Amino acid sequence: QQKDDFKQQKDDFKQQKDDFKQQRDDFKQQKESYKSQLQIAKKENASLVHKLDDYQSANLELAAKYEEMRRQYEDLEERYNTLATSSGAGSTGSHSASSALPDRTRSSYRPSGKDHHEDRGYQGRSREGSREAKESQEAREYGEYMNQRLEFQAAEKERLKGRFEDKSSTASSSVKTRGSSFIEPWGPGSGL
Repeated sequence: QQKDDFKQQKDDFKQQKDDFKQQRDDFKQQKESYKSQLQIAKKENASLVHKLDDYQSANLELAAKYEEMRRQYEDLEERYNTLATSSGAGSTGSHSASSALPDRTRSSYRPSGKDHHEDRGYQGRSREGSREAKESQEAREYGEYMNQRLEFQAAEKERLKGRFEDKSSTASSSVKTRGSSFIEPWGPGSGL
């Protein structure tokens, strides 16, 4: 009887040992799974950090561009207001129109050929440098275009204002004199 009991206990221990071994293998598999998930999460985190850095630098770039465009807009608005007030108080007619036409400034000068390449140097060859140079050149050209357009509009407004004021006064006076100097007879006894 004791022998059978010992055998049963031995079998129970063996079964427990096998169960523990199975649990250990399961834990080992879970550990490997968690390890691989951790590696994936680390890679995703690094990618997200890199994207965040890109977005932050792009955001700073956009903020700088916005600030530059805001300054240009304020400058253009100030110039427009100055032109509007000076053209309203200045002389009328073709003289004011010709004086308000835009002058060719130094900023609109563009070197060509060899001079242009020498001015650029090695900075123009780098991708980022050429992109920034292109963007600043586009902003500069847009500012010049808006300046010329505003000056032209102010000159055209002044020219047309002078023209219509002169015409309206002369036209109304000619109608009055024509009406008072010539009255056409009408009625039954007019032709007889």
